[in-house]
Amino acid sequence: MIPHRKIVFAVAVLLASTGLPLLAEEPAAGLGISNAIQVDPSLLISGQPTAKQLKAAAKAGYRTVIDLRTQAEDRGFNEEKTARRADLAYNNIEVNLDTLNQSKVLYFLMVAREAERPVLLHCSTGNRAGALYYSWLVLEKGMPEAEALEKARAAGLRDPLLGESIQAVVGGLKASQRPKD
Repeated sequence: MIPHRKIVFAVAVLLASTGLPLLAEEPAAGLGISNAIQVDPSLLISGQPTAKQLKAAAKAGYRTVIDLRTQAEDRGFNEEKTARRADLAYNNIEVNLDTLNQSKVLYFLMVAREAERPVLLHCSTGNRAGALYYSWLVLEKGMPEAEALEKARAAGLRDPLLGESIQAVVGGLKASQRPKD
């Protein structure tokens, strides 16, 4: 068993002991994509897929790719062109610690809301994808923040600074959505 799978297994055992619902199993081992976690039947969160893995995602029924990597990050291939040739909708939302703000999160939520499912949401390692997944859980699904943070961590959020940043951004958005007295 590789270390990442041991961590996922340990998290699953911990969640099972708390009675919280577990993450869905990875179909076809997450299509072979690094750090792939099937968080529900309509959403796969992962690290960077290869061109071959994008084609496999399309064959497996995925309809949309949301890529959170910046243009400066090398993918090793033209991801947008490969996705579109495989008949996948492709959206690039450039996210990093410096660009993560309320407007970026709101844009991600709009794209995710309108995306044809199932969706492959990725960055280079799954870290940023896990962070944006946190925003989806809290702001779209109404999940309590602590529960959403645990799910986001299980889905790939690893960087403590990114975790703090997404929590602050989401907190600001929640505060702005509250009715004024």
